[in-house]
Amino acid sequence: MPLNKGTDYVFAARLEQMKRCYGMSMQEFLEHNLGWYLSATELRFLRPLKMGDYMDVQTCIVEMGTASVRVEFNILFSADGKISCKGWAEYVMVDLKSGRPKPIPDWIIQRYSLPDDPIS
Repeated sequence: MPLNKGTDYVFAARLEQMKRCYGMSMQEFLEHNLGWYLSATELRFLRPLKMGDYMDVQTCIVEMGTASVRVEFNILFSADGKISCKGWAEYVMVDLKSGRPKPIPDWIIQRYSLPDDPIS
């Protein structure tokens, strides 16, 4: 799996999880002129995914900074649940008008602050 595909899969899974688990779609961020930009990532490729393989992606917020979140993830084979790739990604909250980092607003922190954020 190419590196850019791995980060694309994780970001897509994270967008889906934000909507499903926190009730916040990306559209809501855009309406507030906010976006998430990938600032750093680490991927550990353990088993290759091949054309035609199906996968599941699990994500979990493990750290929240002033303007960033760190998300851990696993990319698993759907067939047997074995991990193909695992790692973390750091996303920075950005004001879309200025393009500059912006502190994560309290309303977002409150919605992200679930008692447990299991990798799901």
